[in-house]
Amino acid sequence: MAQRISGYDRIPAELYQTPEHTTLSLLSVYRVVGPVLEPACGEGKIVRVLRGAGITCIGTDLNDYGSMWQSGRGDFLKYRSAAGYQTIMTNPPYGAERRGALALAFIEHALELTREVQGQVVMLLAADYDHAGNRRHLFRDHPAFKHRIALSRRIKWFDPLPGQKSSGPSTYHAWFVWDWMHKGGATVLYA
Repeated sequence: MAQRISGYDRIPAELYQTPEHTTLSLLSVYRVVGPVLEPACGEGKIVRVLRGAGITCIGTDLNDYGSMWQSGRGDFLKYRSAAGYQTIMTNPPYGAERRGALALAFIEHALELTREVQGQVVMLLAADYDHAGNRRHLFRDHPAFKHRIALSRRIKWFDPLPGQKSSGPSTYHAWFVWDWMHKGGATVLYA
């Protein structure tokens, strides 16, 4: 299958800010349990929506974006504990040059950290992220995998450059939820 050329360069540090409607869609069908750690918060758009919904959320990022929604800096993959948090939730960097390896590392590390607190992991990913055979351990075979929450609206990450025409976003996304207290199979929800 050919990959569609978008006409856009990759954004430095993979700073793809999650539009408000994307997080609100999740909250319309799923109850996120706080306190939440958002470890790739960028400018803090997910943090702002969660706090607006009354959910305690702390945002950190590898880079300092000077946002009031970012509480600190840190390399999430070096965190050793999720103590104090019930949920780790983010739109992880994908590591596009390594075919999504960075997103995979974020998910695996978040699951490792939340296991000790029997918490939750909520990740925004391409809708077909769970299709790859080398990720089966995170989805079909993972006891904590609870939901795939499909978004019916494609995410528009940025506006086209002045004078450029855009055919619009080409990728669907979904929220993927793991919950260490979950028993049974996973379900698909629609937001």
